[in-house]
Amino acid sequence: MGKLLNRSWVTYFIVIAMIAFLTACGTDELEDKEMKNTEKADSGEEMEKNEEKNGEDTAKKDDSSSDEKKEKDDMSQKEMNGEEVSGEVASPLLKEGETVTYSFPDEGEYKIHCDPHPVMKMTVIVKQDAPSTKHVELDIADYEYSEKELVVAPGTSITWTNRDLAEHNVHIVVK
Repeated sequence: MGKLLNRSWVTYFIVIAMIAFLTACGTDELEDKEMKNTEKADSGEEMEKNEEKNGEDTAKKDDSSSDEKKEKDDMSQKEMNGEEVSGEVASPLLKEGETVTYSFPDEGEYKIHCDPHPVMKMTVIVKQDAPSTKHVELDIADYEYSEKELVVAPGTSITWTNRDLAEHNVHIVVK
């Protein structure tokens, strides 16, 4: 019984020593970090260097962000207008959430269907006297285009967004 009691005390002592050691190590690291931070804060040169660097970085970001914004605006305008329909054209298959945009510059009747699902049909009629709308957004959902027939003015662009899990496309035939 005496040996068992001694082993318990030894184990208890080792656990206490390890806890004390780990606690002391953590304290030294915190003190080292605090000392380094205090030294940096006291150093005016470090602060000036950081301010100069931040100023340069901000200027670079401003230049690049304005370039990126211009490219994004150009790209958005191109996406908004889409490819001009001048003859038969078919989009690639669109996964859920993907879009395609086409622009209808000329008067006429355009028959639209989905290649994998030929029962999906709609008609776009482009007329000079139609109300002027620069852009129209349509959905593809439940194996249907959101409009069966749409009358627009020349130059109108239409964006179709696939809301189905199934892949669909927009196949346009000029009638």
